[in-house]
Amino acid sequence: MEKGTSDHSKPDRQSTGEDPLNTLFKHASSRPAPSVTDRRAVHDAVHEEWLQVTAWRRWRHRAIGFSAAAAVVLAVTLLLLDIGGQAGRPEATEMARVVKISGPVRVIAEDAGGAGAALAIGTPVYVAQTLRTGGESGISLRLANGLSLRVDEHSELDLIDDHSVKLLSGRVYVDTGTGGVGSPSRGGFELLTARGTVWHVGTQYMVRMDGARLAVSVRRGAVQFLGVEDEASALVVSVGQEVSVTGRGGPKVSVTDTHGDQWQWAEELGPGFALDGRSMDEFLAWVARETGLELKYRSSAAKQAAEQTALHGTVDLPAREALDIVIMSTDLAAEIEDGVIEISVRP
Repeated sequence: MEKGTSDHSKPDRQSTGEDPLNTLFKHASSRPAPSVTDRRAVHDAVHEEWLQVTAWRRWRHRAIGFSAAAAVVLAVTLLLLDIGGQAGRPEATEMARVVKISGPVRVIAEDAGGAGAALAIGTPVYVAQTLRTGGESGISLRLANGLSLRVDEHSELDLIDDHSVKLLSGRVYVDTGTGGVGSPSRGGFELLTARGTVWHVGTQYMVRMDGARLAVSVRRGAVQFLGVEDEASALVVSVGQEVSVTGRGGPKVSVTDTHGDQWQWAEELGPGFALDGRSMDEFLAWVARETGLELKYRSSAAKQAAEQTALHGTVDLPAREALDIVIMSTDLAAEIEDGVIEISVRP
């Protein structure tokens, strides 16, 4: 057959519409089927590969889940630790404010060891702190309930809570009045010592700890005292009395002065007096209270003049010094004798 005839007789794929791949497959013979052993080997190999791939994916998802869970747990733990830390560090409770200070006075926190911060007028002091005064120093505190607490030189005082302190050594003075006019304080207060506890009954008193000796002197009102070894009821100590306790025997009560040298340090640490809006009569009552002296008017005219005399300004001096200055601006005169302040009209 000639070559040309052969080319014209070849079928046209577009005219017949048959896929050449189908034509090829019709003339191809089938491959021999694999043996059972070969099929099983292939199946096992594919299955093992599938397990490895899916295991990696499962591990990755679990790792991501574990990481997220761990992050949540860590965040919650840190939050709880922070909350717990804050709960374990409660805010300090303010007990009093410094009204007057003289010389070196330091306050020591419970966890501060032997170091301490210096105080100044207006500085707050807090529960669980310790006050220490040096030589020729002292401090006057005003508690929230109006009570005046004054600490002499060479003294140490633990501030237990907002209504109780413990005198470790030295001398303190307590005045339950407020505003310098003798109004009573609100709430109870107790002063603890190694020898016993003192409760006031609306009063002014002084407590001294000198080694093993304790002395409580009452200037106004009364106190109740209960020794650490006493099983009976508290002993009542009244104005002009002093109870003392030493290492031998029980408490002893004696007579004491309500004014004079032993009270001088407390007078010097006394708060100032705001004169504005006050009368001379109120100022004189404050002087009497601060000094422990009795106030008397020589005549009704002197009393009336004191009540009608209005004062202005502020005086921040010990009461006796303040008296000498303020009375010069009035028509009154003052004379102190035998524990009494006598007020008269100036000639």
